[in-house]
Amino acid sequence: MKTKNKNSLTFHNGQFRASIGYELKGDGQRKPKVFMLGSDERIAKIKADSFRTIWKNLKDVNATDGKQACWSPFFLDYAMKLYMSRMSVVEDSIHEIAAFNTQSQSAQVVAAFHSLGSDAQRHSPSIPDGHEIFRQAKSAAWSPDQSTSGQKLMLSAAMEMYKEHLINEVRSNERSRASLNRKTASLRVVLKNVSDQPLNGIGYTQISDAIAAIKHRSVNGYAVDTITTTIKDMRAFFSWLEDTGKWKPDFNFSKVCRAKSNKLYTLSEKKQRGSGQKIFTPDELATIYAAATSNTQKLYILLGLNLAATQAQISDLVMDDINLQANPPHVRFIRSKTIDVTGTVGYYELWPETVALLSERIKRTPKTKEGWALLTKDGAKMVYFKEANGSRCDCIYRAWKKLLDKTELQKDRQLSFKYLRKTASDMVRKLAGEAVQKQMLAHANTSMATRHYTGEIDPSEFDKLSKTIHQIRTEKLWKMFGLPEPKPLVLAA
Repeated sequence: MKTKNKNSLTFHNGQFRASIGYELKGDGQRKPKVFMLGSDERIAKIKADSFRTIWKNLKDVNATDGKQACWSPFFLDYAMKLYMSRMSVVEDSIHEIAAFNTQSQSAQVVAAFHSLGSDAQRHSPSIPDGHEIFRQAKSAAWSPDQSTSGQKLMLSAAMEMYKEHLINEVRSNERSRASLNRKTASLRVVLKNVSDQPLNGIGYTQISDAIAAIKHRSVNGYAVDTITTTIKDMRAFFSWLEDTGKWKPDFNFSKVCRAKSNKLYTLSEKKQRGSGQKIFTPDELATIYAAATSNTQKLYILLGLNLAATQAQISDLVMDDINLQANPPHVRFIRSKTIDVTGTVGYYELWPETVALLSERIKRTPKTKEGWALLTKDGAKMVYFKEANGSRCDCIYRAWKKLLDKTELQKDRQLSFKYLRKTASDMVRKLAGEAVQKQMLAHANTSMATRHYTGEIDPSEFDKLSKTIHQIRTEKLWKMFGLPEPKPLVLAA
C-alpha cells in the first residue's frame, strides 16, 4: 500500500520515493525517473529537494538549446555526489555538465569525479565547489571516443563506489556501522559468485546463477539467515546501480534476487524449529560461569544475559550508554541492528555482579574519539572487520570458545555466544510474557505512529522488564550467582 504526503513523496515497501524528471530507457523512450530516498522522511525530503533543484537547472539548460532534458548515468552520479558532499548547486557547473554530458558518460570520468570528490577533499574548507571539481574530472579523464560507463565500469569498481555511498550514509548517521560491515561482507560473497566483468555484461543468467550458488547450502555451508540477508543486500546493491544509471537490466532483477527462507531449511531443521530454539539451562550456565577464570570472561557472560546482547552489540557500547552512577544503574542504547529502521531503544537495569565487573573494566578503557566502552588490550574494538581482507576479528568469540572447551558440556550443548541472548529472552517470556520479551530483545517496531509521532522514551515504560530482569537473577540463575534457592510458591487452599 502506498501512502502519499504533501511533499509529493510516496512511501512503499519501507522506502520513501520521488518521481523527479525523466531518463532514457533501453528502448530509447523517456520514462519518469524514480529515486529511492531511504526510510527516514526528513533525509528523504532533503534528497528530493536537492535532486529537484538539479533537475530544474538541467531542464532550463536543455530548454535554451531546444532539447528535452534527461537524466544520464554520469549526471545521476553527479547528483548523488552533490547531495552526499553537501556541495552547493552552481548554475555554471550545471551548464557545463549539460553540454558535456551528451558525449561523455565514461567510467573514467565517474572514477575521476569520485577521486576528486574524496572524503578528505569534500570536508576540507579549501576545496573548490562542485563546478571546479567537475572541471578537474573533465580534464583528468574525458575523451569523446570513450565508451559509456556501463560498458567499461567493472563490477568490482561499482562495488567500491557503492561502499563509498554507504560510508557517507554512516557519516551522516543514516546507517549504522554494523549495517555497513554486513553489506560489505555481502558484497564479497556477490563478487565471489558473479565474476568481475563490465556491468553491461551482467544479465539474467549471471544474476540467477549467483543466487543459485548462494542458496546451495550443502556446498557453501551458509546459514539460512546468512543466505536471505546476502540476497537482500545483493538486491539493494543492484537497485542502487540501476537508480544511479550505472546498470540497465533488461529483466526484473528484483524478482530474481529473492529467497524464501522456509524452502532453505532441511527437514531436520524444520523439525527443530517446530520444537523451539536451543537455549542453555540454568545448570549449564552455572557450569560455564564457574569455569570462567577471569573477570573478562565473566563480564562477557553477564552482558550477554543481562542485556540479551550479541558480541557485536557489546562491542558497539559507548560510554554514554552506560550509567553506573544512576539509581538504579542501567545501560540504555539504540540497538545497532535497528538504526536503519526505527532506532529501537534498549533499557536494562544491571545486576550487582554486572555493575562491579563493568565498572572495573571501563576504568581501564582508554578514551577514544568514538567513546567506545570496551576495547581490547591493544586498543581495538572487541569486534571489527580488517580493512585488508574484510575478515572479522571477534575476541569475544575466541574467549567464549576457549571457555566452553574447559567445561564438561557435551559438544551439541556447547552453543555459540548468541544463545545467551536467546536464553535470557526465553526466561523473560516465561516470567512476563511476549510483550516484555520484545522489549528485552529491542526488536524494531515498524508502526507509523511509533516511527513519527512518539516522544522520548520514558524509563518507566521498562518497569516490568526491569522487575523481570531481577527475577531472572534470583529465580532462574540463583545457582550461577551462589544465591539461596528460591522457595517454591505455595498456593492457598
